[in-house]
Amino acid sequence: MATNRIRFIEKLIFECIDKFDDYKFAYEQMRAYLKTKDVLDKTNYCAIAEMVFIDMPASTTILKVSDESKSCEASIYQYRKYIIKAFYYFLAGRKNLPFSADIEFDDIYKYFSTISF
Repeated sequence: MATNRIRFIEKLIFECIDKFDDYKFAYEQMRAYLKTKDVLDKTNYCAIAEMVFIDMPASTTILKVSDESKSCEASIYQYRKYIIKAFYYFLAGRKNLPFSADIEFDDIYKYFSTISF
């Protein structure tokens, strides 16, 4: 269930990055933040974000991303949740949406599930 929620949000963001300036801005800010985090913490968040949001084929799965990034499946799952939260942080700042450091993934999912084009 949670994996489907992650995929749903990722797909929505993927479809909106080129259509809406707020999403493009949030993606660019998130990417810059993740690049810095990767250097400081020796992680690979930015590579995973690019794989999911830029190169995303319809068949992208957590297992496929974990194989390509050389990380375990459980780590990728947590990375993807963190990436979505980071994206939402920058989108929230741009669109004046509610955000706090302890925001739950379910709250972020609820926001994205109410969006219609």
